[in-house]
Amino acid sequence: MKASKIIFSGVLIVATILMFSLDASAQNRKKRKRPTERPDDSRKEKEITPFKDNLIYEIKFGNILLGNVTSISFKPAVSYKITEHISGGLAAKYQFFFVNNPSPLEDKFYSDYGLGIFARGRIFESIHLQLEYDLNWYYNIDNTQPLEDIVFYEFFPGVLAGAGYSSGFGDWAYGLDVLFMATNSLRDRTGFPFEIYGGFTYNF
Repeated sequence: MKASKIIFSGVLIVATILMFSLDASAQNRKKRKRPTERPDDSRKEKEITPFKDNLIYEIKFGNILLGNVTSISFKPAVSYKITEHISGGLAAKYQFFFVNNPSPLEDKFYSDYGLGIFARGRIFESIHLQLEYDLNWYYNIDNTQPLEDIVFYEFFPGVLAGAGYSSGFGDWAYGLDVLFMATNSLRDRTGFPFEIYGGFTYNF
């Protein structure tokens, strides 16, 4: 019996405190309300930036080779501005190779493909850090056939991390990204530890 009385008393006290708290909160809201306040004012304060206004578009090119083997990469990307300094998005990668073989051999054309997901944080007005995870399909050649080389693709996932510089005017910026291939298999396949891209960005 004593236990039930204690529980009932506790519930009654909590309920009383809640009622007084709610009543005080309601009175404070009434006091803060301005007589000239219009119904639309609160709506304007709660307006959210449209989704499309937080999208960042970019087109970059890099990994350029010149010589008997000529190569260039293209990397379009779309990302979303999570905060003023942090964004994340998706990128597509395409690398074109032209192999200038000596006569009488035929010249060859090859391509690599990739998809990436990345996060980017701006630490200064013109400097940002980037972490990226890529899914890559690199070409390879089976030259054991007597009549022709057979091209096939190998899958190379990997992590890249680095930094970039950007500058510009208005919504447009130009810049440079240098990403280190943190995954050893990527470095072994490409023979170079970095991806280097330059290009243009909109709304970053």
